[in-house]
Amino acid sequence: YPVLLKEGFDPWGCIILDPRSLDGESTHGIVRRSLFKDKSDTIFFVASMTNPEVTQFLLDRGDTVVGWHAFSHASSKLPELKNKMLVTGGTCAAMRAIGLGHTLGYRSFDLYGFDSCVEEPSKNAKKLMDEETDKLKFLEVGVGGRKFWTTGELLAQAQDFERLVERNDVDMKLRIFGKGMVPALWENMQAQRELPQNFFSFLKTCKES
Repeated sequence: YPVLLKEGFDPWGCIILDPRSLDGESTHGIVRRSLFKDKSDTIFFVASMTNPEVTQFLLDRGDTVVGWHAFSHASSKLPELKNKMLVTGGTCAAMRAIGLGHTLGYRSFDLYGFDSCVEEPSKNAKKLMDEETDKLKFLEVGVGGRKFWTTGELLAQAQDFERLVERNDVDMKLRIFGKGMVPALWENMQAQRELPQNFFSFLKTCKES
């Protein structure tokens, strides 16, 4: 979000899904309050699992906030969410944005930055352990003969994308821009199986962008 603002974009909407505190660190090690230091006319779509202080911060400074419920196995069992619309979509805000957009009536999506990978870590970084999972933080995976370095969370994003594309009951058209594991995954899936007609609009691959 700050990068888009810095580059002159004024995002229409921003998905907030993280339950951590406003002064806690984001997944990428950034203090979350700093992500909102610059104000714009952006509509913040804040999931009900988000820490309440984040919502209050946005409301106090005059931002437009729209609430929604993100589906998870835990939230689906909460009595207060019974008979409420729960939005599916995946494990991260990026994939949830597609699910929420589809719920709001949008059917065409251009995906930027869905790379699901990182640059090859240094020799020492490859030995780092994830404190939450007690497993190696960086993983090397292969897609169609190509190698990518990723993390558990980014790999989950790629898996969410794969499950979305394999569904036959979702009426949407997607285009992918950029390089990375998700574009490579799409190319590989396209080569291995005949996909539903409504996904043939995935014509922008990393070779064309």
